[in-house]
Amino acid sequence: MNTKAFANLKGSGGNICEVFEVLDDVQRAIFRDTVFGYFIDVPRLQGDALLFHKMFLHQIRPDPVLSPDGIKRLYFRVGNTKMVYGPEEFCLITGFNFGEYPKNIGRKGSEKLISSKKRCLLRERLFPDHTNSSVKIGDLKRLILNQTFLALDDVDAVRVCLIYVLCESFLGKEVNDRVPQDWFFLAENLDLWNSFAWGSYLWDFTYVDLEDTWNKIHHYLSLSERGQTLKYSVSGFTAPIRIWIYEMIPAVRACGFASRKNKDLPRLKRWSGTKKLKWVDVNKIWSKMQEGLPPRQNMLPGDGEMTSSYYMSFQEYVYGEGKAVPSPVRDHFRRQEKSSSSMSSSGRSHGRGRGSGKHKLDEVLKRLNALEQHVFMNRQPTEVFC
Repeated sequence: MNTKAFANLKGSGGNICEVFEVLDDVQRAIFRDTVFGYFIDVPRLQGDALLFHKMFLHQIRPDPVLSPDGIKRLYFRVGNTKMVYGPEEFCLITGFNFGEYPKNIGRKGSEKLISSKKRCLLRERLFPDHTNSSVKIGDLKRLILNQTFLALDDVDAVRVCLIYVLCESFLGKEVNDRVPQDWFFLAENLDLWNSFAWGSYLWDFTYVDLEDTWNKIHHYLSLSERGQTLKYSVSGFTAPIRIWIYEMIPAVRACGFASRKNKDLPRLKRWSGTKKLKWVDVNKIWSKMQEGLPPRQNMLPGDGEMTSSYYMSFQEYVYGEGKAVPSPVRDHFRRQEKSSSSMSSSGRSHGRGRGSGKHKLDEVLKRLNALEQHVFMNRQPTEVFC
């Protein structure tokens, strides 16, 4: 399958640089201390929309029954390699915490979930001539780039930048889209903003459009006449899946189209694209894979990631105690852990000291993700594109 397309990836994070340019040193320091602060150090991503599209030509659609833990994932097959992109990969790349959040947040009427206040003081300070529900993304940008921005309190200046980065860079909203007043209420209290479960929220929001990409491509391919080039847009935070492609397909770097700058965490800070890719460049990457540089199958957490707060929040959110559909593989090891504990209490354990059980469990958990991936990837989804 080699159908070229024009893909508009909205949530690319490309506008973040222009926001940081207007912040002075004090404001920049405040922004850096927020949950979005590390994006100051993230290289700008651009020019790899065709690579994204090529990857989705190799998407496979799984039967829902083949995901027993109930987690939404995207599946791909490139050559003989099956690959998966899901919330765990999203977490490892973004470093955002996972957790519960009000499911209607960001929608009309949902401000009641955030605050019982009828007045939104932050909105009144920033946009006194607007109502709570009339501020648009374009209004945020005009304020940031206007001289009146210089008169704002330093913290308010950071607040408006946070809302703009969220709406335009992470959610992929357009300039005429309205800003949900939830974000004004949330940004009023930066402690709440920083503790919000941005990982699970942004993954859920982005997954909807990523999953629908298959439908857009499949509909075009089903047409008997294709007079025009396929065009489609993808909203949500699309930068992470592009980083995932860089990591999973070594041929991208081997061809000189992506550069790994460092080994920083989270992984979004490591990579940058080197040029705007053409269709011939993308095909060159696939040829490189056929010549003996196959893609990787799994993205596994490293030692520093295993103990990171964001990865631990993901594990608790998805597989924690009390979850209705826990991981089948994790359940297996929990049973083993209970069995080992019973043996130890009855005097039948042959461990090598008090800490050996914890050490063994850590090693088991370290390999757990590979086993979980193995469980899913070795089931046979219903394949549409080869």
